[in-house]
Amino acid sequence: YGLAQNVGMASRFLLAGVDAYLGALWPIHAESAASFASEFLHHLCKGTGLGEAVRQARCTARAEEQGGELAWASYVVYGDPLLRLGDAQAGERM
Repeated sequence: YGLAQNVGMASRFLLAGVDAYLGALWPIHAESAASFASEFLHHLCKGTGLGEAVRQARCTARAEEQGGELAWASYVVYGDPLLRLGDAQAGERM
């Protein structure tokens, strides 16, 4: 695990054509990851942009943090943070 490995993976996904990639910079406990994912998807499904959905999920995770894990700080968006669920930008750019 590490920043270089994660950035490399994100780069490969972006080069393969995905519009955005959400990753964690270090391993996260399953409970914290599930809580973050639930909050993130809640906002994303309401039509919130990708970057803002991550920000809101990070804020919630930080407020609920226990034991100094800092899971909320690990999540990073690579790509366009303004994307919304259902955007078809990839096909339009080709």
